Amino acid sequence: MKDSHNSKAEYAAEELVAEIGAAIMATELSLIYDRQNTIVYLKGWLDEAVKKSGKDQDSILLEAYGYAIDAVEYLLKDVDVDKILPKSILERAKTEGEKPEEKSEKESGKDKLPKASSSQTTLWGIGNRIDIIEINNQFNHEIDLLSKNKLPKNHIFKLGDPTEKLLAAGIPNLEIELSASRLLNKSKQEEHKFELTELRNLPILIQNPIAVFRSATQLGAFVVMLEIEKKGKPFVVALHLKAFGNNHINSIRSIHYRKARHLINWIKEKLLLWVDKEKALNWLSKQRYNSADVGYTIKSVTNIIKNFVNPNNESDNSLGRNSLGLVNL
Repeated sequence: MKDSHNSKAEYAAEELVAEIGAAIMATELSLIYDRQNTIVYLKGWLDEAVKKSGKDQDSILLEAYGYAIDAVEYLLKDVDVDKILPKSILERAKTEGEKPEEKSEKESGKDKLPKASSSQTTLWGIGNRIDIIEINNQFNHEIDLLSKNKLPKNHIFKLGDPTEKLLAAGIPNLEIELSASRLLNKSKQEEHKFELTELRNLPILIQNPIAVFRSATQLGAFVVMLEIEKKGKPFVVALHLKAFGNNHINSIRSIHYRKARHLINWIKEKLLLWVDKEKALNWLSKQRYNSADVGYTIKSVTNIIKNFVNPNNESDNSLGRNSLGLVNL
């Protein structure tokens, strides 16, 4: 029989899954819901699940999100949307799916749906103006379209603003973007081929990396190590600061998977800026069995990670200098 403490932890986790699932369902069906209220509930159940289970926030949220996605896909697979939704909602869904220029022309002079402002509560703290779950849902929808050749090649994926972990590494507090054309090109490179759908949940994965490195080849650029792998090799994302007139963004210039020895060399070469020690040490422990790839350096690199002190994120990186000594715009 489960004790009361475990039961409360499971209950909190179930409520978290239910809240996330409801938000995803509303988004998928283009339903209007009290977004701010939902975020407050999510934050409350997340805090409760952390307190009762002893697990870290990221692990709980990622697990809950996965369960919620599975549940929504199951519930929607046989749904005849035309029969269950009012005509007004179907018309709104159709409008939401129009091209940006068509939509803006129709909406000119009309009130738009409220969006989250920077002062609103979010699940992930500073640096996010829109809930990462909504961003992740939209990205997954768009990556599926791109994989079916139903998305323009000039489309730009929006992956949200950096959260505390990325900001602590010195990444500027600017929106992260990725062009569809660049992603397509990277996915087809002979030495690093991958399926587009392998990058589902990329916004959440970037915001919760294993590690962040200073680029060894590009001044002022960053390399983010993700938890997903292909052929046993982890994916990495290269972020560069890009300017459009007076506007600046964090542009994803490359995404591919890397051999373990490359990442281990980056650690040895003191390029590490931020690390999730638990994730990194767990990843390293799996490399021990591939001596040809990593050699005798595992032990020394393990010690580097254990002794590494992550920088504190005391400002929002919108001004001042980042970890490279470069001015953040």
